[in-house]
Amino acid sequence: MYAFYLHPDAWGSGAAEPLMMACTEFLRAAGFHEAVLWVLRDNPRAHRFYEKTGWSLTGREGMFDGPQVMGPMPGRLPEVEYGVRLT
Repeated sequence: MYAFYLHPDAWGSGAAEPLMMACTEFLRAAGFHEAVLWVLRDNPRAHRFYEKTGWSLTGREGMFDGPQVMGPMPGRLPEVEYGVRLT
């Protein structure tokens, strides 16, 4: 999964969990057996959400260079990988 974001106005609305379930069901129906996503290491709100919806840290870490379409960010940000089994 490349990105999963809700507009801040929708935070706390209950919309994120059904949207995540729809995304994972789409991947499952497409024949995928597992999925991964990356989240900024210093984003505790996202960590709580992913863990609540069944995702787990894989132990992989990296550095996020930012969206390439907008040009380089001033610095790289540490990120961690989450994974989920879809079978």
